[in-house]
Amino acid sequence: MIYWLVQSTGAHPVLERGQPPPGLLSASELEHFHALRTPKRRHDWLLGRWTAKHLVQRFLVETTSQRMALDSIEIKNEEDGSPFVELHEQHPTHHLARHATSTRRRLAACLTISHCEEWAFCAVTTQVIGVDIERVRPRAWNFVETFFTDAEARQVQAAAPVWGDTLTTAIWSAKEAALKAVKLGLTVDTRRVECQFDLDQPAEGVWKSFQVTFTPAAPASAVMHGWWSLRGGFVLTIIGPDEITM
Repeated sequence: MIYWLVQSTGAHPVLERGQPPPGLLSASELEHFHALRTPKRRHDWLLGRWTAKHLVQRFLVETTSQRMALDSIEIKNEEDGSPFVELHEQHPTHHLARHATSTRRRLAACLTISHCEEWAFCAVTTQVIGVDIERVRPRAWNFVETFFTDAEARQVQAAAPVWGDTLTTAIWSAKEAALKAVKLGLTVDTRRVECQFDLDQPAEGVWKSFQVTFTPAAPASAVMHGWWSLRGGFVLTIIGPDEITM
């Protein structure tokens, strides 16, 4: 089951001012936030943490009935930049002890985060996953020729003109999500990923499936499944093995 969440900076007044809401960040995260040098980097990082922590909090409640404070849910990064979750848990000790003991454990789940403008899109599940969010906008044909496979270019050409920009954005977003799922990112030729979409334009807010083929095969699987949705001028894409939960 894939759990997902989309949030904007409008979710909390201080987010719009580029400040961390009270109770959101751990001490080490707060230190990291203040070390970020540019306003955009701080904005994206903070919004991503806000969204990811609320999603993980909900994931824990629904899968383990455990509710944790947001600042006890720490989002860290692997050497390749991919995020993971570390939980800081408090344990009561003997009644005469002055302080409870605490332990840290890594959550056995895969978290993925994407940003676009004032929005962050996150998903979490127990298996391999990748997400991306992109604003729908026109892209020149040489963009398609440079980054898309021949089969993907034919899909764009075959689509109704009224939604060609949406399909182009969706294919690009799907590539980003797929390469994020296998932890390659844009370090490889995007034509190693080929996405097959249904050419019917989706209704707003409805999730539709598509298929991704890696050539040559990626570390995880040669074929992966994806879902995409159009919401308020943005395309959301998810690559993962499971069904989506709303």
